[in-house]
Amino acid sequence: MQKKPAYKLGLALGSGAARGWALIGILRALDNLGVKPDVIAGCSIGSLVGAAYATHKLPELEEWAVSLDTWSVVRLLDWGMGRGGIVSGGRLYNRLEETIGKLKIEECLIEYAAVATELYTGREHVFTSGSILQAIRASCAIPGLLSPQYIDGHWMVDGAVVNPVPVSICRALGASHVIAVDLNCGRLTPAHDPSLDVRNNAPVEKDQNSDSANAYDQQPNKFQDLLGESKGFLEQWVKKISVGNNQSPGMVAVATSAIDIMQNHITRSRLMADPPEILLQPKVSHIGILEFNRAAEAIKIGEQAVAQIAHLLADYRRS
Repeated sequence: MQKKPAYKLGLALGSGAARGWALIGILRALDNLGVKPDVIAGCSIGSLVGAAYATHKLPELEEWAVSLDTWSVVRLLDWGMGRGGIVSGGRLYNRLEETIGKLKIEECLIEYAAVATELYTGREHVFTSGSILQAIRASCAIPGLLSPQYIDGHWMVDGAVVNPVPVSICRALGASHVIAVDLNCGRLTPAHDPSLDVRNNAPVEKDQNSDSANAYDQQPNKFQDLLGESKGFLEQWVKKISVGNNQSPGMVAVATSAIDIMQNHITRSRLMADPPEILLQPKVSHIGILEFNRAAEAIKIGEQAVAQIAHLLADYRRS
C-alpha cells in the first residue's frame, strides 16, 4: 500500500510593493483562524512580510508600517542615481534591520525562502539560507527604482521579474497544499469604467473600498510622478502640483506602470501552470506601489480578503 504523503502547508506571498502591507492583515487573519503555514515563500514585499512572520516580528513590522506618512516615506529614500536605481535603499534597509534584526534564514521558526532574479542570466535565485536582510534586499530590488544587490557573485533584482507569486517554491520545499496571495490582480486603465462589466455589460457591485480610495484614483500616478521629479519632491508636494491625464507621465510613473503590467502577465501564466489550492486576491489595485503611507488601509483589506473565504479554510486549521 502506497504511503500517503505528509500534509505540509505552504504560503506563497506575492510581490506588490506598498500593496504588500495587505499581507500583514492576511497573515494575522489566517493565524486567528488557526491556519498556520509550515513553509513561507515570499517575493519582493512578500519576502519582507513573510520574514517578519517567520521570525515572530510581525507586530513590530505592523507598528512601523502604520506609522508611515508621506513625509516619513520620503525621508527613508536615499537617492542613488548611478547605482542602478533611483533609490539606493540604504536608509530603508537600516530601518528594517532595526525591526527584524540581524537574523539568518536558518534561525526562522518556520521554513522560509525568498526569490530574486539574477540580472544578467535571468535565472530565478532562491534564498533558503544566509542573511534574511540580504535575501530581502535582493528580492525587493525593483528594477530601475531600488538598486540591485550583488550577492553570491550575481547582481540581483526583484523576484517578480520571474516569479511574482512563488507557488512553485512552496512546492519545491515540499508543500502538499499551497495558499497563494496575488496583490496585483484587477488593475484598471484610466479609460476603463469600473461600473461596467465589459463581458456582458452588466453592472458590477461597487467595491466597498472605492470611496476611501476615490481621491487617489482621480490621479493615480500623482505620488509616483512627484516622487520621480527630483529631490525637490517636498516643495512640489506642498505646492500641490496637479498631474492631469493630458500631461506626459513622469519617469517613476512609467516605471511603476510597466512593472504592474509585467507582474500581471507573468503571474497569470505561472498560476495557470502551477495553481495553488487557494488563491487570495485582496482588492488593493487602487493603491500605488510606492504609497507605503497607506498601510492601515491595506492591512484592513487583507483581513477582509481572508474573512470572505474563511469557510474554505476549515480544512487547513491546526487542532
